[in-house]
Amino acid sequence: MKLITFLAFMVLTMTTFAQHTGFNNFSSDQFETIITCWEIKEIEVANPIYDSIYYWTYSAGTSDWTISGKDDDFIYNGENLLSWTHYQFDGTWIPAGMEIFTYDGQGNKLSHLIKQYSSGGWENISIRTYTYNENNNITSRIDQVWSNGNWQNDYKLINTYDEMGNNLSILSYTSDSTNVWFNNKRTIITYNENNNHLTIFAQMWYNNVWNNWYDYSYNYDDLERVSMIHSMRWYQNDWNLQEKHHYQYTNNNLDTILSEELKNGLWKNYRITSQWYNENDMQIGSLTRYFFFDEWMNDTQYSIGYDSRGNVALIVTERWNFQEWKPVSRVCNEFNENNIRTGYSYTDYQWEEIRGDSTHYFLHETLGTYDIQSTEISVYPNPTNGLIAISGASQFASIELYNLTGKRITILKFEHGTADLSGLPSGIYILKIIMGDEVVMRKIVKC
Repeated sequence: MKLITFLAFMVLTMTTFAQHTGFNNFSSDQFETIITCWEIKEIEVANPIYDSIYYWTYSAGTSDWTISGKDDDFIYNGENLLSWTHYQFDGTWIPAGMEIFTYDGQGNKLSHLIKQYSSGGWENISIRTYTYNENNNITSRIDQVWSNGNWQNDYKLINTYDEMGNNLSILSYTSDSTNVWFNNKRTIITYNENNNHLTIFAQMWYNNVWNNWYDYSYNYDDLERVSMIHSMRWYQNDWNLQEKHHYQYTNNNLDTILSEELKNGLWKNYRITSQWYNENDMQIGSLTRYFFFDEWMNDTQYSIGYDSRGNVALIVTERWNFQEWKPVSRVCNEFNENNIRTGYSYTDYQWEEIRGDSTHYFLHETLGTYDIQSTEISVYPNPTNGLIAISGASQFASIELYNLTGKRITILKFEHGTADLSGLPSGIYILKIIMGDEVVMRKIVKC
């Protein structure tokens, strides 16, 4: 009876999604794939205590899983991760990489060292160090790379804050082979009485002077939800309006993001994203369209399913080929009773690749490490075509970007209340926002 109830839920969810999008052309195998992988919501949890993580790759030729690597040798001090080692498998386990962390007495991360294994020994690759103020806000971050037996300066951030902990300014520096720091970017951020962004103003250092770069301004509705974002770029010695994004809500859920761009002095439709939710206000799908030749053209759609505890267990991505929807990727997740992910599989239909195997992905359970986080972090616009603003991350240590298989893609430069994803391919990503000893995860859709 429970299985029947569950399958009925999935059929209803996908039927509702198809009705909203106007497309009911799922093939029978696509539909079977969807309903056999469970249902889904995003729940933030404190860092789990890892025992080991194994990675497997599926070969269509042999119809079998092949082990490819593992993360192991996790060492903790309480809940603070001190180090872990990555191994590759080539008949035997070969060490490949290691990450080492240090902390202060407040649990703030002081350093993050990355090493690689080469020629029978460990070699330094990079190190990131932090300083904090009395409120545990990061006041500086320095990135260095190992070169010719010495640490070489690479990148530096200096942050200032108001008495509420809002990040008021970010100044970034780069370096050359002389280890001298040079101005790079600076950003000034203003807030309203509710500590929400009002403006984000950025400049670039060029020809030994600060040059205007962009200026974002934010409007809010009576419930302090973002209602509009205006973006301006500095061009030919003047500010030029570039885009504006309209946000519409139903029952406190963001259901429409309409983007316009200024062309020949007139605002023109550019992109629209519609989102749908179930009775529990959990998003079950989205559809992004672009405005071409005076009509909206389909681009990408996502469908999402949840397990009985509200964890995201299924994400199906499809792209419109001007005739029909074609599957792009599918992610299936499994979770334990503490809402910790214990398994996943990822299918890439474009490259005919499958990665992951739930029977070989293991997390060690330790009592007291699964408290639900209540941090209010907002990421917008979402979906985005590049630049995103992250509000509430006043005590960020770093922002990492992951794909849906759990692989880290990059560490984003969060210099001015924003991060730039414009160089990334379209798809769904996970932002890992690290603020001292607290970690918050947010899904972001790149158009």
